[in-house]
Formats: sequence, C-alpha cells, structure tokens
Amino acid sequence: MKKTIYGLLFMSILGLSACYEDESSLGYGSVNDITITMATETTVSIPSFQGVNLKNIPELKPEISSIYPESELSYAWYLFKDDAESENGYKDFLIASTKEPDYEVNLPSGSYTLLFEVSSGSFTQTATYNLSVATSTAKGFYILKETTDGNTELDLYNETGLNSNLIEGYTGAPLQGKPLNLVTYYSGEFIDPIENVTSSGNVIYAFTKDNQFKGFRSEDFTEVFNNENLLYSGVMPTDETPYTFAISMFSTFFFSSKGVYSAQLGSAFGDAPNSGKMGYPTGNGASQYVQMIDMGMNFAYWDNTNHTLNYIDYNAVSAIPYDEMKELPTDMICISSGCNYVGGILQSYFLCEQLSNGDRYLLLVSSSIGIDQIIKLDSSLHLAKGNIICTNGLTANYIYCVDENKVYAYSWMDGKERTVNLIGIPEAETISYISNQYLNVNSSYDFDKFIVATNNGENYKLYLYDKGDMNGGVPLKEPTDIIEGTGTVRAVRFIAPISISGFDLSFYNNPYPMCD
Repeated sequence: MKKTIYGLLFMSILGLSACYEDESSLGYGSVNDITITMATETTVSIPSFQGVNLKNIPELKPEISSIYPESELSYAWYLFKDDAESENGYKDFLIASTKEPDYEVNLPSGSYTLLFEVSSGSFTQTATYNLSVATSTAKGFYILKETTDGNTELDLYNETGLNSNLIEGYTGAPLQGKPLNLVTYYSGEFIDPIENVTSSGNVIYAFTKDNQFKGFRSEDFTEVFNNENLLYSGVMPTDETPYTFAISMFSTFFFSSKGVYSAQLGSAFGDAPNSGKMGYPTGNGASQYVQMIDMGMNFAYWDNTNHTLNYIDYNAVSAIPYDEMKELPTDMICISSGCNYVGGILQSYFLCEQLSNGDRYLLLVSSSIGIDQIIKLDSSLHLAKGNIICTNGLTANYIYCVDENKVYAYSWMDGKERTVNLIGIPEAETISYISNQYLNVNSSYDFDKFIVATNNGENYKLYLYDKGDMNGGVPLKEPTDIIEGTGTVRAVRFIAPISISGFDLSFYNNPYPMCD
C-alpha cells in the first residue's frame, strides 16, 4: 500500500517528531500543487559500511506529481539521527540535491529519518522515511555453537544471510572450550580499545566451560572485554569461572564462581561512561542462571558454590540466600532458568535437580521477599527428566522441555503438560536446542519467535517460528526461517542497534531473555 504525504500537515509536526523547529517557508502554493507518494509505510532496513547506496533501494523511490514543470522543481534529501539536535533544523543534514538520494550509507547503527523535499520557488513539500541502519554485526540472531573439535564459535543471522565463525574471523581462532553461555548486553560501558577512551555500546559475550570469555562490541565486533582486562586486580585467576553479565538501573553486574561483581554506570547519572572494570565481588559464588525480580528492580541468581538461590538488589549491596532454601536438599544444582511476563505478572523460575537421587524442584520467585512457590515435580512428568529446557516469555505460562526428542510444554499454573508438535521439522532430526527469543521494548525491532535447533552429523538447522504463526506458545504453521550451518547450536540471542538502559529494564520488565 502506498501513502501520500502533504507538506503542510507534515511540516506542522516535524519539529515534534525530530526534535527540531522547522523554519522553512511553505510559500503560497496549494497543498495539492506538489504531492509525494511514498512506496512504503514501514521502516526500511539499511546495511551500513557495506557499499549500499540509497538511490538503489526501491522503497526509497517516491512518486511526485506537480502542477509545475520539471524545470521549476528542485530536490533535496536530508538524513539525521532521530535524537539529533540542530539550531537550523533538518537543513543542517543535507546529503543530496538530486531527484534520487545518491548517498552511500556509512553510518553508526541506529534509527534515522530520511527527509525528501520538493520545492518550486518558495513553495515546499516534504515526506519522510524511517530508516533502521545497522552494520553487518549490529543486528540479528547471534548463534553460540560448539565446533566439531569442541570449541566455541559465533554465527550471526540477519537480512544479509548467515555470517559464520565470527570469533575466528575477527580474532584468528575460536574461543577455547565448549560453549557455556551467550549474553546480549545493551548499553554496556567499557574502554574503547581503538580510541582508548571510555565508551558505551551493545556487547555480545561468549563464555566457555574452560573458564574463558570474550565480549565484542556489536557495532563492529571489536573485542572490549576478556579474562585479562575485566578486573582491576589484573588477569582473572584460572580457577575462576565467568558466567554472565546483567544491568540494573545504576550498575553493571558480573557473575562468576567467586561471587557477584559490580561497577557503577556513569550513564545512569548523566555522566560520561565509566570503564566497566570490576573491583571485588559480593558473596562467594554464582552461576549463569540470573533473572529479574521485583518488577525488574533486582536480581535472583543461583549460587553454584553454596547450592542456594540468592538475591541481590540493583545497588549490589549484598548477596542474600532465600530463607526457604533451608527447607530444601543441600545437594541441588540449577539446570535451567527463565522469566515469564504474561498478564502483567513478572514470574521467574529456577529448575533444580538433586544430585543424589535426580529429583527435580521448580522454584518460582518474583521478589526478594521470598520464594513464591516450591514445586517438587512428579517423576512421571517430562519436565522431571527432559534434558533441553526453556521458558515461554510473553504468551503462555509454559516451560518447554525435550524428552526423547519430543517437545513438551509444562504449565506451573495447573501442573499439566501438553505435546508441542513441531510443524515442518522432520522427526528424524535430533533436537539440540529450543528457546523462545523476543524483544519487547516498544521499538520497531520488537519480535517474538520460538526457536528449535537440530543436528545432522556436523551440521545444524535452526528453525524460527514467528509469533503470528503460533497460538498460546504452540506452532500452528511451518517455520518462517530455516538457517543451516556447521557445528551444534547451544544458545541463540538477538541484538538490535538500539540502547536499552537499566531504567528501561525496570519499565518494560522482562524485555528479552537473559538465559535459557
């Protein structure tokens, strides 16, 4: 469907939508003297630093009708970031004075406005496009995988296809050890290794079972953190296991086998970014299983060292075990964790297994006051024995599991399970991973997909089911995307070229999965 933009109406709202005051003159023409018909109403995705010229994008070819002859018309294109400010309004951002926007896109990732202006004398009409600009690594589904020789790699899937083995491609070698965890960290703070100044940006963290980790700035995949430069004390001890990162309103958290580290966020106080480096930890143990509680204000996390569920507030004051853990066996481990936000209720869970006898307990927690419910799972349930587990985040009160290569959905609301039929996936394929990945921050990048990975020898297939093709967390149609690569999928996380602060986490609650 096409839409026609009339300049008089648009110019009256431009100052509000783009933080500008429009000082251009509309002249004395009629609103119908010049009309601009746009080919799309949706946000147009543009790859950056990849040789893409705006004039070659079909969606950016408006149709112009005018009572004036062509010789009397002049054209201009302006491109500016949505949060940009200027004394002269959009006029400071001219990129072309031709009928087509002859402009190669080499811009930082983010949301932009492209404004097209057609004039005759003093009369002007304008139309705008919303652009989503991203470098080749700033947007998409990052795929943590185990290589055929047992090491850790990252693939990236987006509109341009599958980009394989990024770690080796950018650093020269895969990350040593089998995969442990994959984390997307929005608005992280670090020292820019190129400019040697404090900076901020979205970061992808990959962790291995050999106590190795690396953090890459998603904008250009520059390595910003690793075992050698995260701690003020120096190189991380070889016996310390790094697990995950999280962000609160005021602090960055780093969870390891030594406890919970924190660093104040400069941006939370309107200051320049801090270095992101860590001092000394609170507590003496943690894990990769971390979830938001208290409506996004604080965190609950599993402590592998003491076999307890703990909580920590957004100021990282202290790590405190839940009192209810005294009622439970002392030899439990956590095998899965997730967060659910259905019906406006934030509910996190930790699925634990008793080492001595294999009994499983489901711990439901939503605040630091106490554990909401402890459910000892009946041994006949598939969740009591399944080996691949994740949660539904936004559409159903389900915990999914894989048992004997079939997927089941358990509801903690009634204690029942149902079979999940995976339409479009051959039964002969072996399931290696399942996940519900989503982004829920009221942005053009928001999505909700159910993801299944399978393996056939040294190759994987990744199936993505879209929310629109599901009902209550169960697929009704075939997957919208099928991705093929080498290795075995261990985790999938999505990242977008936007900023999400600790305050955003509290406002939106559960905006994206922290772990599986």
